Amino acid sequence: MTVTATASRKTLETEVVVNLNLDGMGKAVVSTGMALLDHLVSSMAFHAGFDLALSVSSPGFFSAHHAAEDAGIVLGEAFREAAQSSLAGVAPGIARFGDAAVPMDESLVLAAVDIGGRGCFRWDIPVEDRSTDGFECRLAGEFLKAFCSNAKVAVHLKYVWGSDPHHLLEASFKALAVAMREALAPAPNRTGAPSTKGVL
Repeated sequence: MTVTATASRKTLETEVVVNLNLDGMGKAVVSTGMALLDHLVSSMAFHAGFDLALSVSSPGFFSAHHAAEDAGIVLGEAFREAAQSSLAGVAPGIARFGDAAVPMDESLVLAAVDIGGRGCFRWDIPVEDRSTDGFECRLAGEFLKAFCSNAKVAVHLKYVWGSDPHHLLEASFKALAVAMREALAPAPNRTGAPSTKGVL
């Protein structure tokens, strides 16, 4: 199965480069210009078992919104390419679905993932209008929305409880990572695409 990919995107606002290995050791070097987003994406890679190098640079005025969104776009493109042979039905296939419940101190978040070829993102985490560590929490949602759309995966993140926005964001990214690791697990007895349609 092809599990590595490189993707890039250059606009008048940002330049993003991603190198991704889905079958890695969880090593990540992430530089988006936002320390907390770097931490969250690195944590996702670690718990999903991805090796990831992601860098964002801005030729002019730095826009946190554009940096977060464009980073999500390019990571999504790389993910889609890296998972392509399993999505195309090359044996062994993948489980396709995954879910996880991850606590972070007082916070608990549920994640469900479908690597099924259709992008969808549902974000039910009450941090949209909050900030933590100098980071606007809504930008985490923008990053994940862009990732899901371009990776063509369906992701649902559901708040159970919690109050600290930092903990809620960490629980969200870690829950997503664990669910993705489960969804990408090999399905040795599957010889076709993981769908009754025979194609994703």
